[in-house]
Amino acid sequence: MERQKAEAVIKQNILYRKIILALSASVLVIAVLLLIFGIKYGKTKRSLKSVTAEKAAAEQSLSERESSFADEKSSMSGEISKLNEQISMKKEQEIKSGGEKTVYLTFDDGPSPNTPRIIDILNENGVRATFFVKNGDKYNGYMKNITESGNKIALHSYTHDYSKIYVSEEAFFDDLQKISDLVYDETGVRTNIIRFPGGGSNTISRKYSVGIMSNLTKDVKEK
Repeated sequence: MERQKAEAVIKQNILYRKIILALSASVLVIAVLLLIFGIKYGKTKRSLKSVTAEKAAAEQSLSERESSFADEKSSMSGEISKLNEQISMKKEQEIKSGGEKTVYLTFDDGPSPNTPRIIDILNENGVRATFFVKNGDKYNGYMKNITESGNKIALHSYTHDYSKIYVSEEAFFDDLQKISDLVYDETGVRTNIIRFPGGGSNTISRKYSVGIMSNLTKDVKEK
């Protein structure tokens, strides 16, 4: 009788151990699954943040491009409007004077993105103009468009930086020679027609060298 009780207790202990082992295994599996899920969730979250950041950067870039395009469009519209006004004034003056007087159209600070459109408008109206150019970097190729379309090209400045060109007479003529060489490289044309940055009677030059404009205008005429 005692032996049977002992065997029953042993069997019961074995059963308890099996149950505990099964529960432990289940807990371990659940822990592993939670760990895997946590890793995948973390990667997904980081990936989502990366995609969100890329989207924000793309939207910002698009917004900046749209803003730049709008600025260029506005600038071009202003140039075209100004050109149309000048052409209208020229035609009115020719009508009033019987065509005896001459109006000279000039454009400064090109070449720019607007240059081809300006040339087209001039061609459409049978009008020619003089372009006083500076270094337009990626738009320098438009200098050839100016000369090939029958318009005149003249010199304005290479840098158009008052603080550099008006610091001395030597600095001014160095800058002038650079734009002259650039025009020749782009068009094969040498021109001695110039327009001072800021105008021939500007006062901004006094900030960098007092009396320089008087000397420059004299030197330019002599050269």
